[in-house]
Amino acid sequence: MPGDVNALAQQIQIALRDGRIAEAAQLTERLRTAAPDDPNGDLFSGIVAYKQNRFTDAIAYLDRIRQRHPSNATALFWLGNALRHAGQLDAAASVYRAVPMADARANLASTDALIRIENAGRQAMAEDRRAPTETSLQAAVDRAAELARNGIEAPTSDQVPAAKNAPLISFVTCTITPAKLARLRASLTAAMGAAPWELVPITDARSLCEGYTRGFARARGEFIVFCHDDIEVLCDRFHDRLMDAYDGADLVGVVGVNKLNGPALAWAGLPYLHGAVTHPENDAFYPSLCSSAGPRIDNAQALDGLFIATRRDVVESIGFDADTFDAFDFYDIDFSYRAFRAGLRLRIQTDLHLLHASRGNFGPQYAFYSERFRAKHAEFANPPPFRQPLVHQARVSSLDDTRRFHAWIGHWLRGLPQHA
Repeated sequence: MPGDVNALAQQIQIALRDGRIAEAAQLTERLRTAAPDDPNGDLFSGIVAYKQNRFTDAIAYLDRIRQRHPSNATALFWLGNALRHAGQLDAAASVYRAVPMADARANLASTDALIRIENAGRQAMAEDRRAPTETSLQAAVDRAAELARNGIEAPTSDQVPAAKNAPLISFVTCTITPAKLARLRASLTAAMGAAPWELVPITDARSLCEGYTRGFARARGEFIVFCHDDIEVLCDRFHDRLMDAYDGADLVGVVGVNKLNGPALAWAGLPYLHGAVTHPENDAFYPSLCSSAGPRIDNAQALDGLFIATRRDVVESIGFDADTFDAFDFYDIDFSYRAFRAGLRLRIQTDLHLLHASRGNFGPQYAFYSERFRAKHAEFANPPPFRQPLVHQARVSSLDDTRRFHAWIGHWLRGLPQHA
């Protein structure tokens, strides 16, 4: 038996060295079955879990070895690695200091640098929460991107309650591009899991107001989401997040303003525009952040139409103005602003992370319909001078980096007092 265990241990080491992680995992299970008390079982299980980015599992395995064999340098080294990638940077540094290995000293130096980056990001976010500025929020965005690009997970996850019920949700979209519709359907299929939902596509809309009106008439759900056809869901537990966002709100968006004072969402400028969206561009991804508020901002006045979630009775009450807005602009601002004026509760939820393949077109047609919006809503006939908001963004190379970026932003926001 000892010879078999030693042979298995050697095979596992070779498989790990050669990057054959699945094989190493299978061999490790054989070793654990053959020798349940052998500390190599936890050691190799921890290394395999680390290689598979299951850092919480890796920490559990390797910490068991530390408790029984506190001088096991190999286990401590890999424990430090797992703690570092799990975002437990101070704990990782403490472990590395106890390991008499050159690789551990190198990892300690890089971990100390990551601690400085994390501290700077948290401080910048806190400064922006106290007194919003363009520079402080960009500093926080840049630091979150650095941590994400280094593969460092945020140390805490969102505390999103499990949905207590699962009513049918109807996603209504207007589209003329089959490939976009297919991507949207695939994304929603993955995001919604076993929760009931339907996709209602309108492929011949004369305008978004007209198309959404027809789509709503076909929708069967009690909850309705009007969304663009070029979005994809990036966050985990999307259904739970969406149902939680509905709680206590009548309309929910991912981008919006809590002060509308002109014929555009961004007219009021800093710090009234809120949201978090990722845009793909040239084989890269640009996660963006509009403010340090959130992840939930209530008392909004208007929402961006890339994603607006609401209830059936709200749509029946407010409706879309297809006569005034007979093209593809201002359908969203008019709909959500009239809901606000009717006393309904608008919410911006920045942790419903979406990828949006377009950034919008603000050309002559947009200007034409902005005049129609001003004519309809007399309070905007003479708006104040336009204040250009700065949407803060970073460049990352993968969707995993994007996920980590938003996790760090959420981690810092949860540690701050909410706006009054």
